[in-house]
Amino acid sequence: MLIILCGNTAVGKDTYQNMLLERNPNLRRAVSHTTRPMRVNEVDGREYHFINVNQFMKMLTEKRFIETRVYSTIENGTSTIWYYGLSYDEVKGDGAAIAIVDHQGTLEILDNKGDIPIKVVYLAAPDDELRRRSIARNDEFAEFERRLADDKKEFIGVDKIYEFALNTHTDDHEENLKAIESLLEV
Repeated sequence: MLIILCGNTAVGKDTYQNMLLERNPNLRRAVSHTTRPMRVNEVDGREYHFINVNQFMKMLTEKRFIETRVYSTIENGTSTIWYYGLSYDEVKGDGAAIAIVDHQGTLEILDNKGDIPIKVVYLAAPDDELRRRSIARNDEFAEFERRLADDKKEFIGVDKIYEFALNTHTDDHEENLKAIESLLEV
């Protein structure tokens, strides 16, 4: 089984994923590959598999991804492209895995899942809270605003694919965690 956490930038997907992994030793992280630079305190193989564009393109050619995303972004004031992909190797296997995937990637996984059971949880928070969190983690302002604007368009219709939506700003975090953990019991 694969549990997908999706939601706007800075909504708390990494935080919830980390809390769930800490509380559930049988749950494993399905780690995506990316060509974006590593942030402070990130570890290769934990948050992402950080690879270069040539490595990513080789994996893409070999059809090793269940989903991929391409983002035009701003890095140090310069336009650039970041590639993301979740490999089949990361989602297959025994036991439950958890992944952070955007809305379009979630749709792609649902289309390519084969016999892999998928559960989708949508995390939400108000825009002003997302901005506060983005500032706290030192995101580049222009990049955050671009991602938030993209998210507003991208998550239209998300209610048709998720098991449930959770508010990471006002809802009780313990209850949110228990709700997600209930998916592991199915």
